[in-house]
Amino acid sequence: MLHVPGQFARAAVAACGLALAAFLLAGCEGEDQFDHKPPPGKGTLYIDNRTADDLNVYIDGVRVSGVGDGDTRFYDLDPGKYRVVIDDKHSDRNFRDDEDVLVGRRTILEVSLDLDDIYAYDVFVYFD
Repeated sequence: MLHVPGQFARAAVAACGLALAAFLLAGCEGEDQFDHKPPPGKGTLYIDNRTADDLNVYIDGVRVSGVGDGDTRFYDLDPGKYRVVIDDKHSDRNFRDDEDVLVGRRTILEVSLDLDDIYAYDVFVYFD
């Protein structure tokens, strides 16, 4: 006699364990995504796209290389304050703000969906 529910439960637990391990390993790998050091006399602006959207990026009104869904891209810039605009290539969702770029530092913008506004991104900014 087969005990399908028990076998199913063991398979489900094993699948959850594998999924958790994959998630944790991916998280550890993600820490290396910010390993670029700014060139001497410059700072680096990172866009960390934590959405499924393809992003257009504008720095001081100039379109620069975009960031694909789930990707990260960096831009080496002179120190200063920059107007950063991010929008979705396929919808009206956007973000805009002035961001500081500091010499020898990384300014990281983590972009995620704003759950309160379907036309906006939620962006967490920090320095590394």
